[in-house]
Amino acid sequence: MARICPSCKCNAPKEANFCPRCGTKTFDSSELLTITRPHAVEAKVRPGAAAVRVRWTRAVKPAAQFVVTAAVIIALVVFLSHVSNLASKSRPRTTFRAMPVPTPQNGTAWSYFAGTPAPTLTIDTRLTDGHHLVKLEDWASRAVVALLFVHAGSSATINIPPGTYRLKYAAGKTWYGEKLRFGPDEACEVADQQFVFFHYQQGDKVVWSTDTVTLYPRRDGNLKTTKTSPEQF
Repeated sequence: MARICPSCKCNAPKEANFCPRCGTKTFDSSELLTITRPHAVEAKVRPGAAAVRVRWTRAVKPAAQFVVTAAVIIALVVFLSHVSNLASKSRPRTTFRAMPVPTPQNGTAWSYFAGTPAPTLTIDTRLTDGHHLVKLEDWASRAVVALLFVHAGSSATINIPPGTYRLKYAAGKTWYGEKLRFGPDEACEVADQQFVFFHYQQGDKVVWSTDTVTLYPRRDGNLKTTKTSPEQF
């Protein structure tokens, strides 16, 4: 049994008659506390006093809470990944089995318009981006006006009738024909702006517009494009 100083509440030897910390000379026997370690604390209460009972429960440290939460999240992610893998394995896989065909010559064009064209469109490509199939659609009706095949790292030109068009292009390295184009590795883009081609009479001459489009990024570029799906090409 240890003695607790009524002044500073420090522990003192049971045989001490004064507090070793604050110097209180005597201990009143009514102020003795009985301590049972490590859990229960029982105090002698003077007659007529009310006893206040406090139960201490060991709290989980914040770090331990974080570890438990992280473990639960990781287990959940692993479970969902396993379920996803099982679902993907149960779905039938489609394999692209088409055989490549000879690449069209650079500048090969498919025209879907009548009349004599005057304005010209020139396409420049970069060697590392693969071949390009450029498509011109009428801006209002979305009808296809022309297609132009451009080899990687080359330029090609096509004459088209005056009008307002939407420009799209598909890029890839292996050609599978007009229907499958560049197959599963095809990348498609659509220009954000309209392309307006025109001609007019100037004296005894006819003047027509001439546009050149560079299909690779440049710091001074002024054409913005958006990725699109092969189905929407």
